[in-house]
Amino acid sequence: MALQVTSTIKASTTLYKVGATLTSITPIVTPEYFVIHDEPTRQEVIAKAGLPSTVIFVQAVLIKEGYVGNTYYYDLFITIDNFPVTATSHFHDSSTLNHPLREAYRDGLDPYRYRSTFHRTNPDIPAAEFAQDYLNHLEEIIQYEGPETIAAILMESVTGTNGIIIPPAGYLPGVRALCDKYGIIMIADEVMAGFGRTGKWFAVEHWDVVPDIMTMAKGLTSAYSPLGAVAMKPEIAAAFDERVFQSGLTYTSHPVSLAAAVANIQVMKEDHLVERAADLGPVLKRMLSDLGESHPSVGDVRSIGLFGVLELVRNRETKEPMTPWNSSSPEMKAFKKVCLDQGLFLYTHWHTVLIIPPLVITEAQLEEGMNVLDRALEITDKAVN
Repeated sequence: MALQVTSTIKASTTLYKVGATLTSITPIVTPEYFVIHDEPTRQEVIAKAGLPSTVIFVQAVLIKEGYVGNTYYYDLFITIDNFPVTATSHFHDSSTLNHPLREAYRDGLDPYRYRSTFHRTNPDIPAAEFAQDYLNHLEEIIQYEGPETIAAILMESVTGTNGIIIPPAGYLPGVRALCDKYGIIMIADEVMAGFGRTGKWFAVEHWDVVPDIMTMAKGLTSAYSPLGAVAMKPEIAAAFDERVFQSGLTYTSHPVSLAAAVANIQVMKEDHLVERAADLGPVLKRMLSDLGESHPSVGDVRSIGLFGVLELVRNRETKEPMTPWNSSSPEMKAFKKVCLDQGLFLYTHWHTVLIIPPLVITEAQLEEGMNVLDRALEITDKAVN
């Protein structure tokens, strides 16, 4: 239960409380933690932890998490072949970048069924075969690169900003099996999907998968104060028994943020908010499906717990997005304006509408929000061809 401090930051009673509190909910058995001050630093921690050579990203190649930090390491970790992302969400041509470690990672494809590269002519492939095709794709990358050169596979358990892409049954266990087969560390990014969002404390629990390292932020304090954490198996933390882990900034493990995390998790337990998200999950799924059936501009709907998305298109047959990649359109801007004008705050990312309500929301409030979406979708429906 005790928190092993692997930084030069002075330990505190509250820091140990955070460790004990997280241990009560994390799927990793007797984990150890590095507590950080914000989201971006979590990947810097992974980078500085001495992971050798290559890191594979299981993430849609052209669709990547839209907001993360701007540290050198983190910019390296999130750069995609064409779209490196910084904290200001500005996109740059990666050919102009000169990272000395630019080749230190490889991209893998998300199991994105609606736009599956492998199944354009076979969209109704059974789920098990679909998952296996993407596992085969991942294993090919491992074999081409050489498993001895690969440190870790890093992935969001459920892809967040880039479309709430929910892995099919068998996929995450398959990734775990590949990591075990080739001696590769499995890193689960639970920053968006963790802390009850999907109806479990952490999304990996839906598939009974235990990663070697898990990153978390956002719901850790419900954003009342900035804080992030990296949980790791004891055998990984043991590497720092004889080697000081030199990391941490001025406000790392700030006591106010630590206190917020302890109080936040306690409230989530007492108010059964994780169970609430699980109970409302089918309700949200039904409401989103109803919108999809009513509006021709809705190409696909996906949700797990209180984590959902509407994917808007101009043509259901061709799946042409309502806006080009990495861009917007008059229709999407008008859609969002109607929502905001009618009191519905949400986030649109390119042609997708993310439905990520607070876990305390009621069914009646969900219905109210869906009514606003119903009216706003009339705008995008007019763009359907």
